[in-house]
Amino acid sequence: MKSHHEFGLLPGITYLNHGSFGACPVDVSAEANRWRTVMESQPYDFFVNVLPDAVRSAIAPLAEFIGASPGDVVYVDNATAGMNAVCRNFDWQPGDEVVVTEHVYNGVATVLAYLADTRGIKVVSVPVPWPIANSDDFDSAITEAIAAAITERTRLVSIDLIASCSGLIFPVKRIVDAVHERGVKVLVDAAHGPGHLPIDVTMLDADWRDAHGGWKISEHNHEMTTSMAPMLASAWNTYVGAPPEKFGSLATIALPIDAPGTAEEARSVRNHLWHEHQIEVGVMPFADRLWCRISVQLYNTLDDFEYLANAVAQMPGAEV
Repeated sequence: MKSHHEFGLLPGITYLNHGSFGACPVDVSAEANRWRTVMESQPYDFFVNVLPDAVRSAIAPLAEFIGASPGDVVYVDNATAGMNAVCRNFDWQPGDEVVVTEHVYNGVATVLAYLADTRGIKVVSVPVPWPIANSDDFDSAITEAIAAAITERTRLVSIDLIASCSGLIFPVKRIVDAVHERGVKVLVDAAHGPGHLPIDVTMLDADWRDAHGGWKISEHNHEMTTSMAPMLASAWNTYVGAPPEKFGSLATIALPIDAPGTAEEARSVRNHLWHEHQIEVGVMPFADRLWCRISVQLYNTLDDFEYLANAVAQMPGAEV
């Protein structure tokens, strides 16, 4: 088990938000710093002679990890930059439509709203059934709903492999097949995929896949996630948003707080947990209420989740 110290986290904090911004292990940070030192020691030689070969050599193991051909892998600054690169360079015409779901990542929703303003496209948002009782029923329902949202003006469907707000795993291959049957291109936001799920991008058969990233680690994190989520739900007398097979290392639990499901209320709860208890955890506003989105990494322990359970139960307005 890795400790906070091995990830460079501050001692004494409870960090349950690796899915938003994850701390690097200190040995990874040290290697990154070594490369910065090499760059600064002779910048011209680094950018002209060292970097091109280093980039090419790094692509091969990355491509193998995600089941891709090295020639099909392109580096971007981050997942949002990759999504922007596709969306903003698409040949949009006024009246064109793009289909997303209600769980679309905010950064993607922002670029699509910009394109609606500047290019005249229409963004069609498909409701996501929530909470989810049965995985098979959900997979069928969301696939059918996305397919039904496609019209003769639809140019693109953008879907998440794992939704950021909820941690929900979508049936991407099934959705891609249904969309392609209707002659529409698909963009998959797979930012949370590597490290959560075994990835083979060729099997997804999407037109674009955008991702960043030891399956022993993945299995450990998943097991802890799917055991801690019901523990929290029991402590708060609420419920988990979906069955365990629909989560990787992220899971969402209904918070026992009678407050509107707004971004402002979510910030208030998150800030309270941090300033009063030094707990960093996702608080997500969707489906008309507030949700706690836990994110597990090797440094997390049972004590972290018990501490979170008690801190939330003691909050003003908590009903447990």
